[in-house]
Amino acid sequence: MYLVCTMAIDTRLLLRLTSPEKTKRTLLSSIIQPKVPYQAFLGLFLFFFVRPSFAFLVQNSCQFRPSVQSAWMIGRYTPRFLLNALRESCSLSQAPGSFRRLEYAARLQKRRSLAMSSAKSSLSPWLDEMEVDNASLAHLQTRIQTFVSRYGDSCRLSLAMAGGGGNFLGLLASTPGASKILLQGSILYDRESYRRFVQQTLDRESFRYASVESSEYAADAALSQSLVLSAAGDAKFGHHPTKNLRHSVGIGSASALSSNDGTNKRSRAFCTVQTSDSFKLTLQARLAKTGDMETDRTRFDEDIFVAHCILTCLEYTLQVRNNLASLSTNGDGSFHIDEKVITKRGDEISVVAAYKNGRHFTTTRSILKKAAELILEGKEDSVLLLAKPADDNGQPDYQILNKTVIPPLSLVFPGSFNPPHVGHVQLVKSAMEASKCDTAWFELSLTNAEKPPIQTDEVVNRLTQFLELREEMPAHWGILLTNAPLFKQKVDLLYPLQVSRTYNEEKTEVLPPLHFVIGTDTLVRILNPKYYDNSRDKMLESLRLMPCRFVVGGRLEQKNVNSSKGPVYMSGEEDVAQLPEDLQSSFTLLDGFRVDISSSEIRRQQSESSEKA
Repeated sequence: MYLVCTMAIDTRLLLRLTSPEKTKRTLLSSIIQPKVPYQAFLGLFLFFFVRPSFAFLVQNSCQFRPSVQSAWMIGRYTPRFLLNALRESCSLSQAPGSFRRLEYAARLQKRRSLAMSSAKSSLSPWLDEMEVDNASLAHLQTRIQTFVSRYGDSCRLSLAMAGGGGNFLGLLASTPGASKILLQGSILYDRESYRRFVQQTLDRESFRYASVESSEYAADAALSQSLVLSAAGDAKFGHHPTKNLRHSVGIGSASALSSNDGTNKRSRAFCTVQTSDSFKLTLQARLAKTGDMETDRTRFDEDIFVAHCILTCLEYTLQVRNNLASLSTNGDGSFHIDEKVITKRGDEISVVAAYKNGRHFTTTRSILKKAAELILEGKEDSVLLLAKPADDNGQPDYQILNKTVIPPLSLVFPGSFNPPHVGHVQLVKSAMEASKCDTAWFELSLTNAEKPPIQTDEVVNRLTQFLELREEMPAHWGILLTNAPLFKQKVDLLYPLQVSRTYNEEKTEVLPPLHFVIGTDTLVRILNPKYYDNSRDKMLESLRLMPCRFVVGGRLEQKNVNSSKGPVYMSGEEDVAQLPEDLQSSFTLLDGFRVDISSSEIRRQQSESSEKA
């Protein structure tokens, strides 16, 4: 029974490969002049019993080549001796390349079996999607429409493509609702355009423009663009920067597809996705060599396939990142994906994914510890921590941003926050109203000009206490960790990290003044000549050069104690009045603001409570 079924499958293929007349002559020749003992029986069976049942198939579809699925099934289920018998029975001149393709299908199935011998790959659902309708343009459009409807509120995308894959950008841009996702798309078809986009010094002789490295460079540059554009988003149109930054994604692809140079090289495609929280996934695809399979891809088909790869890479990244909490790690938080599969067409696809720092942090404390270490170990000068919404259940409360960018209308509140309290929050809210800013950043320098650096555990404790004030916080806020203890150092570090929405006549970006909210204790230090080589003139000159605006909130000064009246409230008015008029305009005093709470008083009360306990 198995032999009969196998012969039927082989005959169906044979009839589709040749014309009816040639099929008849081939079968008769195998009967008259058999070359192996069972070949005569095979020929008689095919001619008298099987061939009549396929008359309709011969008349209607014999002019077409067999489908990829047919060749794959034959390569998998047909015994080797029957393939050899068919090879001997049919003149290769009548069906050129047909049996070579069948043998390729058999070899391919063996490779696929080896590649899939372990547990089923997590890539399988996406590969199945890619192979629907032979990865057609119509199916790509359907996949993109589904993607837009699913991830419209959780992806802000910038992409750069070097080589093929342009169909992805075109179809995405033409899909309704894509404006919620697509920020920018660039096709880097010339090598010079690629070099200018990635802003890397590349060796013109040795650098491979179709490689993993080239896709990673493009993805990194695309993510930078995505962060800048996300930060510049206008909240009036529903795109607030703090939300956009959490969902920023950059894609870079590089490919080398078939050309008309006469070579028959295997086409290659590389795609890398980087997210704002430092997750990176790279997909590599080596397309089946042209001519190996029954439906040879054209250059246009290969471009569509690359577009499918880009979409698969993006979907896979978002799906994996959204489900990291349910994925197993190695106990220390390390996370890594390394998979390779071979499709039915013979395309080799591999995926490598990992976090930039090698670890996925599933708790708030682990994230804060890593952020502090980046500063204290000198790996970063600034780290921006985005506060996640309170209703984001099951997720850490902070997200480390891949790159520090300060959106327009931001207000920076420098301080030691030891500990943070409701007075800090109320000061920020009042300052935001006075300065018309809509985002607050609490800046904490981990280094000090006069004291040792803050220890990692202490940093974690202070930042964790901010979460206890979450209900009192403004709608949009975050944490800035820096290594800039002096105020001028803060300005020099943070001012270039701003994102602007305005340009001058020379079409260069104009950065707005950086807004700070400070208490009178910080105001006194800023105006103290001690920090400017004991020179008042240097202090005044430095203030004039600072592109800043200051909002000053009064506070109780514990050190100025009057024996009869107790602590003295300091508004800062006297200190500002001593400045030249041109500098006084840089300071805005919060009239009527007063919250008689201080961190030092809270620490004193905590110390007394612990002693009593």
